[in-house]
Amino acid sequence: MASNSSSSWPPTTEEGLIAAARDGNLKETHSVELKRELPSGDAANKELAADLASLAIQGGFLFIGVDEATGPGLSPVALRGLSERVEQVALSRIDAPLHVTTFPIMSANNPEIGYLVVQVPASPRAPHMVGHRYWGRGDKTKFQLSDGDVERLMQQRDRWAATAKDLLREWMANDPLAEKPHTNGHLFVVASPVPQRDGMLLPVFGDDWQAVMQHLVSKTSHRASSFVPDIPSALYNFSRTPEGWSGYSYAVYGERREGDVPRDREDTAVFLEACEDGQLRLWCGRATFVVNERLFLLDSVVLGLTARMISLARLIGEASGFYGSWDFGVGITGLENARFYVQYGFSTGPIYSHATYISTTRTTSAQLDSGAGRVLEDLLGRLMRAVGGDRRNEVRVQFTSANP
Repeated sequence: MASNSSSSWPPTTEEGLIAAARDGNLKETHSVELKRELPSGDAANKELAADLASLAIQGGFLFIGVDEATGPGLSPVALRGLSERVEQVALSRIDAPLHVTTFPIMSANNPEIGYLVVQVPASPRAPHMVGHRYWGRGDKTKFQLSDGDVERLMQQRDRWAATAKDLLREWMANDPLAEKPHTNGHLFVVASPVPQRDGMLLPVFGDDWQAVMQHLVSKTSHRASSFVPDIPSALYNFSRTPEGWSGYSYAVYGERREGDVPRDREDTAVFLEACEDGQLRLWCGRATFVVNERLFLLDSVVLGLTARMISLARLIGEASGFYGSWDFGVGITGLENARFYVQYGFSTGPIYSHATYISTTRTTSAQLDSGAGRVLEDLLGRLMRAVGGDRRNEVRVQFTSANP
């Protein structure tokens, strides 16, 4: 992704386009294509289709009304019918069809002309064919893929077919306290880019990866009430892992100290891992807990940490220039006979009858930009309804308003 230290990306106003061009951010790269105009005719549509197909391998943006040859310079075009034309080409001239997102930027001097920004998501069905040829993208332009390139991408696509449920079950099988005495139910959250990209986070984390991880986590604010344990207050220990980087609270792997009991360790235990291929994984030791010999679901922790992971995925996508979809999964163990917690060990809701809860969903990067509420509902709505938590006003607010 182009650097955007002094202007937002992608630009959404004419002033933003001017600033991006001035700062050197508006230029052709592996994820950005610039077009001065989109001429009429079949040849132009075929060229547009090839551009979109090439961007779909890793995701990116096409700007129409920007001329790279002049600096780049802004060259407003007629906007009437332009979005519809681009979307129609993406659906009818590319095999398999692409679903793109377009948004116009009107010129300050004339609202009938301006610029069109086309967001092309990284496609799990890439490579895509146009005119019986497969198209990819180099540093600055598209190219016809060789047979070897196509075979490699097809094999990669097969690997991307792994479902969020598979990833979640694999993560749940690695519970660090599974073989140790424990009292609470545990929370597991996974987020995986679709398609995955080898080395996706290497440029993001770099040598100063501990500071980068802390900074990204610090930006995952949300409207949920305070809860313990939480990620920002727990990341005091860091280590490399076989897949990437991790941060965790002392309670996860620290030596047991005199006076510690298993529940004390669980109540403050959080582990966060960011993998080189973009996967994010979280484990928490306090999804359920016992009060007065009754088991309760701690909704503030479950909802709050899941909201943070949704926010972190969005931030990771922005930092790495990833514009595809995300698979999310939430798993909770130790739920059997749990009730919805109100306060002081009191609950009027029904008892949950299963020992484990598993839920997955897929969402686009554009949907993540609108907030976490919809994804939270998809992932945890079924559980909250089962224990009567959806009737609690605070939970409803988190579902509808959570906006990391």
